[in-house]
Amino acid sequence: MSTTSLRKHACIGAMAVLSVIVFAASSHAATPAEKFQKRVTKKGAKTLCICQDGTANQDMVGTIGITGLISSPYMFATGCAIPKFNVADGETSNTTYCYDYIMLP
Repeated sequence: MSTTSLRKHACIGAMAVLSVIVFAASSHAATPAEKFQKRVTKKGAKTLCICQDGTANQDMVGTIGITGLISSPYMFATGCAIPKFNVADGETSNTTYCYDYIMLP
């Protein structure tokens, strides 16, 4: 076989493998719970909240986040995720959650 022919066959083979991978990934239908979790996570990350729990987090700003899963019945717990930043480099050092909060419009 010529080099061009080998490349063509390799390209076709690679495309076939890729299409199988894409099909396998897309064939998993998301459950309603997975869809809801994705929606809350996506929308919550844009929704600002202010902690009102009377602790050191009082009046700190965060974003709504999923903090846990209650398995029976299948429900999600949310909280105001307050990031703490490292002063030296500005990276997130940890996140605390506040469960008594108000959401900002």
